[in-house]
Amino acid sequence: MGSPDSDREAAENEKPQHKVQVLNAFKISRYEVAFAEYTRFAMLTNRPLPSDSGFGAGERQRLPVINISWRDAVDYADWLSEQTGKHFRLPTEAEWEYAARAGSTATRFWGDDPAQACQYANVFDKRNQQEIRRSFNVSPSLATHHNCEDPYFALAPIGSFQPNAWGLFDMLGNVWEWVADCPHQNYVDAPNQANRAWGPENHGDCSKRVVRGGSWFVTVRDVRSAERSSDQTEDRGSGLGFRLVQDD
Repeated sequence: MGSPDSDREAAENEKPQHKVQVLNAFKISRYEVAFAEYTRFAMLTNRPLPSDSGFGAGERQRLPVINISWRDAVDYADWLSEQTGKHFRLPTEAEWEYAARAGSTATRFWGDDPAQACQYANVFDKRNQQEIRRSFNVSPSLATHHNCEDPYFALAPIGSFQPNAWGLFDMLGNVWEWVADCPHQNYVDAPNQANRAWGPENHGDCSKRVVRGGSWFVTVRDVRSAERSSDQTEDRGSGLGFRLVQDD
C-alpha cells in the first residue's frame, strides 16, 4: 500500500510503502452510489435531496450522487443494512486502495501513462482546460490536465468508462470517494490489516475523513491509486461521492 520513494508524483502522506494483509473477504460495489439509489433513501427517510450542481441534464439518476457529506454516506450505509439484513459500510482506506489497484503496482490501475486516462476515467482533460482558458482568459499549467479528451465536460454517468482488472468502474476520476479512515500525515504505524480503519483511537484528525480516487476536475497527479486527500466530515461538494463495501 502507498507509493515507493522512486515515484516522483508521490506525496509524503503516501509513504512509507508498506504491506497490508487482506484477511477477511469483502465485497465492494462495482459502481459509485448513484442518484437513483440515494434518492430512494432520502425520500423514505425524509432527508433533503442532494443537488446535482446543474449536471443532471436528463441523466441525474445515472450520475454518481454528489454533494454528500461523510455522515450522509454513513447514514445511507446504515439504512441499507437495516433494509437488507446485510452489513454495508464505507470501505477502509486499505480496502479501497486494494480494490482500486486490482493487482496492479503501477501508479494508475491501467499503467503509468496519465494520457491513457480518458479510456478508464472521467478526468480533467483537454476540453476542460480549453474551457477554462476561454471562460477566464487564463492558461492553466499543462500539468493540470490530462493529455486526452473524454466525452464528458463534467460529471459522467456511472460505468461510462472501462473498468479495472477486477471489473470495478470509476475507481479513479469522476468523484472523490469517502472512506472510513481519519487522515494522517503518513503511513507510520498504519493498520496492517485491510479491514481496520484508522480511527479516533489512533489520534488522527477525525473532524476530517479521507477521500480517495480523484475527480473530474483535479490535476493529473491527483488521479492515482495511491493519492490521499481529506475533507471535513460535513463538507459537501460537486466532486464528493462514495461507494460501499459489504462484509461477506
